Formats: sequence, C-alpha cells, structure tokens
Amino acid sequence: MFCNFDDPRVQRVVEGIECLFAENNVQTQHCTLAIREYRQNLTNHAVDLAVIVGGDGTFINVARNLAGSGAPIIGINLGRRGFLTDVSVKAMNEAIQRILDGDYYIQERSLIEAQLFVDDKFVQTSTAMNDVVVHKTNIGRLVEIEINIDGKYMIGLRADGLIIATPTGATAYALSAGGPILSPTLPALELIPISPQSLGNRPIVVNDDSLIELRLIDIESGQAGLIADGHIRYELDGSESIKVRKSPDIVKFVRVEGHSFYDSLRYKLGWGVEITSSSSSS
Repeated sequence: MFCNFDDPRVQRVVEGIECLFAENNVQTQHCTLAIREYRQNLTNHAVDLAVIVGGDGTFINVARNLAGSGAPIIGINLGRRGFLTDVSVKAMNEAIQRILDGDYYIQERSLIEAQLFVDDKFVQTSTAMNDVVVHKTNIGRLVEIEINIDGKYMIGLRADGLIIATPTGATAYALSAGGPILSPTLPALELIPISPQSLGNRPIVVNDDSLIELRLIDIESGQAGLIADGHIRYELDGSESIKVRKSPDIVKFVRVEGHSFYDSLRYKLGWGVEITSSSSSS
C-alpha cells in the first residue's frame, strides 16, 4: 500500500484495508521507502496489487513511478475531486473484495515524456501521467512558442503557455483551460493554449503517436518554465527545444464491473439530472 501517513485519516483507512486482506490471507506491505527507491526495488517484490490511499496527487506520483513495472493499481480517494482515486472509502471494501475474487478488469492508461534539449544537446527526460506544461513566469509578458507536429510547422503561439495532455489529464489542468474531455483510453494527445493572444488559437487533438516539438522564441532567462504533472520543473531561457511524445510505459488501472467513466463525470462535474422519457395522454 502507498499512502501519506501525515494525513490523520489515512491510518484508519489503511487498517480497514489490512483487515480485509488478512481475512483473505493476502500479505500486505507499506511503502515506507521513497517511491523512486521502491521502484528500483520492485524486482525483489512480487507486487500483485498496488493500493494507493490519498488524493489524485498521491496517485499520480506513485503511478508514474510504478509505470512499466506491470503492477496493477487501484486508488482509494481521500482527496477532493478524485478522478483517479475514484473508489470512495465507503465503497472500498466491496471493490477490493471483488478484486480479490477475480471480478475485475485492467484498463491501460498512457503516459507522455518530454525530452529537453539545450543547444540541441539532450539534457533530461520528464515523464507525466497528466500533462506537460510550458508556461510564462513573468506575469507581464506572453511567451511565443513555435509548435511542430511530426516535423511539420503548425503555429507560432503567443500565450501564457501551452498544455500537452494525455486523455487521463484531460480532466485536470487541461479541462480548466478550456480543453475537451477525452475518453481515458483514446489514442490521442491534446494541445491547449493557455490564454492565447488570438481567439483563433483553439485546442487541438492529435494522434498519440505524434511527435510534438516546441521551441520558445525571444525570451530571457527565467521568463518561462517547463512543468510535468505539476511538480517536475525546469527553468527555460530560450536555448531549449522540447520533444513530447507518448511514453513506452503504461499504467495499469484495476477496474471493477459497473464502474463507468461517465458516471464519474456526472458526479465529479455536477452534470444535470438524468432525462427520463414519459408519456402523456390527451
């Protein structure tokens, strides 16, 4: 189990899950190591199920670092919105018992990676489950971003920044910036300008096998930054180019029958009441 014990609610939830596992003769282990260190030690552990207790931020941090390990993941929601940790504490016992009984399926989610080059020399790769964002840091200036898709020039964007999101990230920052909601397993990536100067600059959805290349034009050091999943940060000075593509790694979500992405949308986003048909006689 992965969780943040600094949250006073966590201990009670973890104890409940441990009791359920014990009743089913299932061994559990807490992740007390740093998550990256734990990933390095996964080869020494037979992980049949990774249970993440917390909010979406905790889930993303764990899932991104376990991607490629093959460990299936389920999230118990102690946060607010909970698009990823979408099993409530109230429903967790039933959901986990169904998983232990074999009544579940695996849903694969894609990630993206941003390769950073400085003066055309490779510097680092950042992996994201939700999104990669290039943004301005100087409140008084826009940034200009040259965008190329598969080697073909698309646009020179003047805006507060640009979001490149996975279908999973479509309900995160991308949604608040005006991007479309995507079905989470759709083979696509979306590009969403942040407060563009021109109203003609609209979100666009591309195939997830596309190579997206970005270069910032005419900026000074510290006026822009690169963020992956809200916390992996790099300060830009204009000498960089960024290549964003689908990661070869995937995250395996554990789902139980009856769970619907559209149910989550209605509940989490407060969509209207269900329309029912009725007949009347005259």
